Amino acid sequence: MAHLLIWLAAALTYAAFYGWYVGFKRRLRTDEVEACCRQLESTWSVERIAPIRAFLSGDTGGDFYMANFVKLRERMASGESGREVMQRYQKPFLKSILKRACHPIAVGIAASSAVECWGIDNGEAWTVAAFVRYRSRRDLAEILLMPSLYDIHLHKEAAVEKTIAFAGDPAFIVGGGPKLMVPLLLVAAASLASLLLG
Repeated sequence: MAHLLIWLAAALTYAAFYGWYVGFKRRLRTDEVEACCRQLESTWSVERIAPIRAFLSGDTGGDFYMANFVKLRERMASGESGREVMQRYQKPFLKSILKRACHPIAVGIAASSAVECWGIDNGEAWTVAAFVRYRSRRDLAEILLMPSLYDIHLHKEAAVEKTIAFAGDPAFIVGGGPKLMVPLLLVAAASLASLLLG
């Protein structure tokens, strides 16, 4: 009976993890995309909204990864560094998206100027590269409309000199990522617990 309870607990834990990390959300409908973009019009330009509309319209229903390349300002008029100002945006932003199973998977601080740069103007200097996992495009749409994001986005705009971001569908992740590692860890933990019980 104890062994059964161990494996039942592992299965329930995985089900809860799957519901949170993968989710069961539907693809965005056209009217939902347009409603999102209409709300963004109050703060964003038409040119800025256009690529968001195109991305949301191609919803696959699955997760994706956003690649962000950012050049922060060296020094602000206030005397603060761009990095210090950016923290006032970054910390609350990451805290809010984690609730939706969205999180960074890699962050790198620039160790040099661009080693290779062609076909792009002013692409030699960057401060940081960050890759963030989003559970779905629906989650991204909801995040973009969070009232709290409007309150902190001014810090990002002030701190960033230039940036480029693009989304990619998952193709290959070393180690399989949490979707593979979590069930493997649960199986290992349940197996160990069963062995200890004898």
